[in-house]
Amino acid sequence: MALELAPYYSDMLLQAYPALVSVDQLRHAYAAMVDCLAEQDEAYAWLVVQRLIDAIDAIPPMTPANISVEASPEDPAAGATAVARGHLLVTLCDQLRVVSLAQFDQLLAEVRRLLLAETASAARTAVVKILFDDISQQLDFTRKEHATKWYLSLATELGISGAL
Repeated sequence: MALELAPYYSDMLLQAYPALVSVDQLRHAYAAMVDCLAEQDEAYAWLVVQRLIDAIDAIPPMTPANISVEASPEDPAAGATAVARGHLLVTLCDQLRVVSLAQFDQLLAEVRRLLLAETASAARTAVVKILFDDISQQLDFTRKEHATKWYLSLATELGISGAL
């Protein structure tokens, strides 16, 4: 029964953020859900990860052109939307430690795609810093070496040197 409810729970979490749950609560709840699902059924785990990816894709990436618009006092909702995208990206990065090994490379590819779409360097740098911390501190040994090589390749693509 819990498996069948997972997509609804993930939708509820995504809809509740940021009004009813904080970013920390979202990150913890989403990772706990995906971790539990990954142990039972990898397909359901990926389904809820895909729902998170879809939610991120629904928000336009921050670019230098829309940062000035988002910071406008006339439209504070635009700035909140940009922050929400960053928080959802961080939540997606948290899933690296809980998805199955079979889905790990697929998730790395999605994270890369989404980060490359972020052309606003300050927003992207904040997410990449958290990603680096997750890789260096949160991943188990079976994932860490591969993820570190992937991160170094990504950092080169993004023009980021070192560990930030």
